[in-house]
Order: sequence, then structure tokens, then C-alpha cells
Amino acid sequence: LNDLGIVFIRIPDGVYRTAKNGSWYNRGEQAQALKAIKGVPDITILLHDGRYICIELKKNGGTQSLGQKQFERSIGSGNYYLCYSVEDVKEILKEYEVIK
Repeated sequence: LNDLGIVFIRIPDGVYRTAKNGSWYNRGEQAQALKAIKGVPDITILLHDGRYICIELKKNGGTQSLGQKQFERSIGSGNYYLCYSVEDVKEILKEYEVIK
């Protein structure tokens, strides 16, 4: 995505693990982080026209957590995608005319 000049947001898995394991200096920050990132997709792509695409990356056979399902329902499924490969991501980017 960086090489294509695509603007995106990604929360590294380590942030969630750190919050969950309690390795924070401030308990208030820990609680806030756990609430803020529960179910958030791996990548959120920001399009120039104000739209966005949520992409949850999964290994083959991987399924969504309860939090991820709740997040998807809260925003609607129109721009939320489960991707199992780089090709899946490329197809979505083509669909949105981000790449050719």
C-alpha cells in the first residue's frame, strides 16, 4: 500500500496484546485502548473522495472474532471485507478504482 501511495491506518497487533496483557504505565490508558481497538479491522484505507475501505486480514480458514463481527455490523458490510490473500486486497482496490 505504501508503494502505491495509498493512505491507510493500521493498528499493529502488538498494541492490542500490550493493552490486553497490562503492560501499560497507566491503567486508564490501558482500558481506553482496549475499548478503542476491539474489533477494528487490520487496515482501513482512506480514499481521496472521503470514502473508506475496512479490510480484515485472515489466514486461510480464519474467522472473525465476536468483536470484529460487531464492528462490521456497526458500520455496515458495504465497505468491510475479509481478505485471505494479497490478491483479495488487489481485487478490492480495483473495484474501488484505486489501482488498475
